[in-house]
Amino acid sequence: MSSIKVRHAYTKKEISVTFSNLITVEDVKHEVEKQLHVKKDLQRLIYCGKELEDGYHLYDYNACFDHVILLIEKPAVDNVENKVTSANEESTKKEKNCEQEEDAEELEKAESLYYKIGDAVDCKEERTGAWFEAIIKYIYKKGDEVFYKILWESDNSYDNVSEAYIRPRARRSVPVDELSVGQKVMINYNTDDYKITGWWYDYTIADIMKKRGRYELVGQLHYENDSELCIRKTVREEIYAIEAPKLLTERTAEDERFMMSNGKCRPVPANCEECRDKPDRGCRSCGCNICAGKENEESLLICDECENMFHLQCLTPPLLEVPQETYWYCPDCKNDENEIVKVGDKLKGRKKKYGRGGMANVRRQEICYMVPHHHSGPIPGVDVGTTWKFRIQVSEAGVHRPPVGGIHGREDDCAYSIVFSGGYKDDYDIGDEFVYSGSGGRDLSGNKRTNKEQSKDQELTRMNLALAKSCDAPVNDEEGATASDWKKGKEIRVVRNYKLKSKYAPEEGNRYDGIYKVVRYYPVQESGFRVWKYVLRRDDPIPAPWTKEGKKRIASLNLKMLYPKGYLKDEKTMKTFDETGAKTEKRLANGDEENDVDIKKYKKIKHGYDLDNELKDLIRNDKINTELWNECLATLSGGKPAFLNSVSARFKCACCQGILYKPVTTPCGHNFCLKCLKRAFESNIHFCPLCKHNLSEIDFKINNHLSSALLLIYPGYKGEQ
Repeated sequence: MSSIKVRHAYTKKEISVTFSNLITVEDVKHEVEKQLHVKKDLQRLIYCGKELEDGYHLYDYNACFDHVILLIEKPAVDNVENKVTSANEESTKKEKNCEQEEDAEELEKAESLYYKIGDAVDCKEERTGAWFEAIIKYIYKKGDEVFYKILWESDNSYDNVSEAYIRPRARRSVPVDELSVGQKVMINYNTDDYKITGWWYDYTIADIMKKRGRYELVGQLHYENDSELCIRKTVREEIYAIEAPKLLTERTAEDERFMMSNGKCRPVPANCEECRDKPDRGCRSCGCNICAGKENEESLLICDECENMFHLQCLTPPLLEVPQETYWYCPDCKNDENEIVKVGDKLKGRKKKYGRGGMANVRRQEICYMVPHHHSGPIPGVDVGTTWKFRIQVSEAGVHRPPVGGIHGREDDCAYSIVFSGGYKDDYDIGDEFVYSGSGGRDLSGNKRTNKEQSKDQELTRMNLALAKSCDAPVNDEEGATASDWKKGKEIRVVRNYKLKSKYAPEEGNRYDGIYKVVRYYPVQESGFRVWKYVLRRDDPIPAPWTKEGKKRIASLNLKMLYPKGYLKDEKTMKTFDETGAKTEKRLANGDEENDVDIKKYKKIKHGYDLDNELKDLIRNDKINTELWNECLATLSGGKPAFLNSVSARFKCACCQGILYKPVTTPCGHNFCLKCLKRAFESNIHFCPLCKHNLSEIDFKINNHLSSALLLIYPGYKGEQ
């Protein structure tokens, strides 16, 4: 029986709860309280980032089989109050201590021997080590150290720096022929791309070279955190001499003139690569994302998600003032508040009552990775005569991928599978041959999904063309064609549906009947419209399920109707909800109770699946995996499907999650596909992906016994998942 797991977030204890489409959140909490001894009011159940609320089914949260629900145990209320009180006391103490420290360290106005308020200086940005133009706005003393409040001229922002990070503004450009080895100057350099303009750094010259009329400097670049970088610099921009600070008492009138800012800044990288910081050029990167304008910067809003800027008046609708919210999002990034389910809120109600749609609207619980999506021919591990209760199971098995459509194929390739359910009157079925009608030409919009009347001509395109290309004949979209040798046509998997109402169709469910091929296709007039017809003939060595040999084979393999996980239990106990929300349970009819008796009698009958002698020998010789094979052999009494499920679960590659192909058995006893293990070792980490056992001396030898056994169990498997 299928189940869903509940794992405690702290103790890591894990339990399994029986899963069905009708189980509620309250049912899960009851099982948790029963098995993990956590009271319901202290439980928080988290699944896929959502907290499960009472009054809903697990289906409402899209829960799936074998998934894990996280259990978080709430602390008791008394403990929470104590913790909050102690935390508040600690924060109050910290605030008082901070206030006392600030009072003790009051800032005092001070005077400097070298600078005064209003001086134009170069200031070093501590993070990058680059020098930028700044103006001294205030001088103060903190303890015994003098600090300066400066205004960055590049962005009009303030900062507090110590005296070691400022010096007089560089004003004197040094010609290249006056440079000397060992001299320290200020140059422009971009540490990311030396070919473009960068920031201004101190530079100690180690060598001066002249090549092809250009000078190159070799030396140490002093950049972030006082670190040094040896670079080669081609002289393009100006090189500035570093000015030494002078005492205020020694300044001349010319010095005072140079210590005044002229409003000009040295060239630096552009903040915007799109417009290169040109003020007269419209740009949506550094301006309004709608009008590309840069005017009225005070009215530009920045989105906290995409970080684009918008004028208040450019928004739809326009805003009259700056929003007071902490975070603001543009119309493209803002989520609809009505669609958000906040913590503790209820989910949006559903108009359609749950459980009335049957299995027609159920999504796939698993996907077949045994073969590629466009695989033509039999599916390894799926025997002729296998029957599924619902169409969605056929899709999960990979026999017919579309959960609704009748034809699976590609217009540029061929058809891979069809479901024969007799949707047209003229279709006939004689077992080994039948006539199949193409798709299209019906109005299926709105509530007309069951409309069987033609409303327009069918065209030889899409899936109809895919079926035509499966025929061993050139495509003819006017008159159709007949195969020159029908056995050379493409292999098509055929699934018969119980709705066919034919003596060759199953009485219930959907049955895989083997490989068919297109003999011919032709157009006919039906209800006044063109309909394409296809004649398919069986070409499969396995006996057909309706023949005596086929029925005998199905019995020997113990092929029974396959149901979805948890379906049988849901059928025996149907839970319904009346308008008041009261939950009731009702037993099935007496006829179903009789089925229970039949099941008990059926268990007494000895059924099983016997392996071929060749397969038995291969399993016996695979000594390394004896324990795994014994677990698989124990399921033979349940028939071939049970045996295949056991093999697929135990001989699955941990890397690709598919059945092992060309398996390599490691010294630690784990099995991997050869190509998967080699791919895992490409990073030069030679450890087992499962147990981290050292595999540095592995020789990548294929386990031939295991490989041959799996190929006998899954004939045609090529590891193409």
